[in-house]
Amino acid sequence: MAISRSDIYSNLANMTEAGVPLVKSLRLVAKESRRFEKVFNNIAGAVEGGESISGAMRRERKHFPELDINLVEVGERSGRIPEVFHSLANWYLFKNRIFSAFISNLGYPALLLHAAFFIINIPPFILGNITLGQYLANALTPLLIIYLFVFTLIMVYQLSTGRSPLRIVMDTILLKMPLLGRALRDLSLARYCSVFKSMYDAAAPILDCTRLASNACGNAVMAKRLEGATKSVAEGGTVHGGFPDNLPKKFKLIWITGEESGTLSRSLDKLAETYMGSAEFMMAQISRWVPRLVYALVAAFIAYLILRQAANIFGQISEIADF
Repeated sequence: MAISRSDIYSNLANMTEAGVPLVKSLRLVAKESRRFEKVFNNIAGAVEGGESISGAMRRERKHFPELDINLVEVGERSGRIPEVFHSLANWYLFKNRIFSAFISNLGYPALLLHAAFFIINIPPFILGNITLGQYLANALTPLLIIYLFVFTLIMVYQLSTGRSPLRIVMDTILLKMPLLGRALRDLSLARYCSVFKSMYDAAAPILDCTRLASNACGNAVMAKRLEGATKSVAEGGTVHGGFPDNLPKKFKLIWITGEESGTLSRSLDKLAETYMGSAEFMMAQISRWVPRLVYALVAAFIAYLILRQAANIFGQISEIADF
């Protein structure tokens, strides 16, 4: 079983916290992961040669997001490397939780949608109106069209740059969709709080916290809404002073309470959990209602086929009676 990035950072945190030299810790982690073995051995070699670990990670930037490198750099400056590794481990656990929530909640509706295209073509096949080849073609053709459409959307979304006009248009549409829009909004807020907390707990400058947290939102529209916090801090104001009016009141209230009372880290924990839970709830609602919609569409189509077949039969009976 492949070791996850969360496990790697967690192991580095535990070893460095226990006093194991950094170079030795990096080499031990390299042995545990075939995927990152060469990467961490290269980093260990660079550190052994006198380079900083963040500098060595920058040489391997295709393997490390900006957040990882910046957090480690903050940890080096503050002497809190173990704490930074713990923060990164928690961040990747959080990302894995997000991914698992989406897969578990959307997996069943997707499976049901596939089954629906086969089910609705069973009546005409049983009645002999279509051949086996036509049955398979009728079931698979719509699925292939959906695959192509979804694949094209994903590719366009991935290829569009972070805050390009195209990405903003697509993210705006997603945020306006029933249930899904609310889930994506709350997910963005949870990601913002989680990254901000990781940076904040590592004693990073607040300006860096706001900038990196905004970039980690995962939605260009939400990132744009939250970048006002960066401008506010740059001008000498508070983080919450830059929050727009269209953020949830509860979000702003909890943030203000934490920032004004000096308990921001605790408030960030609460906000991340609250909005992650809300996003999971919305995804669960999608998972609950999509199957019902598919059931209704399949039932309506089968009823249509039955009525159409009954009309054909009555028509044939009428023709025989007239004859």
